[in-house]
Amino acid sequence: MGRCGRPRKPGPRDKRGRLIRKVDAGTKRAQKARETFGLNCADALGRAYASGLLGADMTAKAMLDTGRAMSAAYQYRYGVGRIRCPLGGRTGGGQEDPIRAMLVADWLDARLSAVGRKGKSVRTAFDEMVILEHADSGPLWLDRILNGNANSADMAKLVDALDGLGAVI
Repeated sequence: MGRCGRPRKPGPRDKRGRLIRKVDAGTKRAQKARETFGLNCADALGRAYASGLLGADMTAKAMLDTGRAMSAAYQYRYGVGRIRCPLGGRTGGGQEDPIRAMLVADWLDARLSAVGRKGKSVRTAFDEMVILEHADSGPLWLDRILNGNANSADMAKLVDALDGLGAVI
């Protein structure tokens, strides 16, 4: 006679009999990115920071922090916003704070207008590096710079993006 209930999951167990969880290290590509860029491999700005393209002083860290804050604020304002439960307010998911939304919008608009005053090429490069989500790779010009295959147009894009970041810190 067999035991009642759910069958036991296979795998190694600790001395209390609990299943030891396996750590998923990710794909080989993800492991290589983590080795190269450390914990900053999840966005284009982080990859540029980890490779030293933003500089090597506290200004580079300020560019990284401000750029990530702007990206989060942009996604909050124009993107999905807060993810809510499809069941509505019954689950305790709070309402949007209109004052916070207004403050975020004003803060973001002031910084984006400062970048926009630098010119269209600066705003385009800034958006590609900071605002748009490039999780694993991209923009193409940044990938070419990081791989050592950059041309003069790629370097000009980097200079424009850094000029935009310099305008907001």
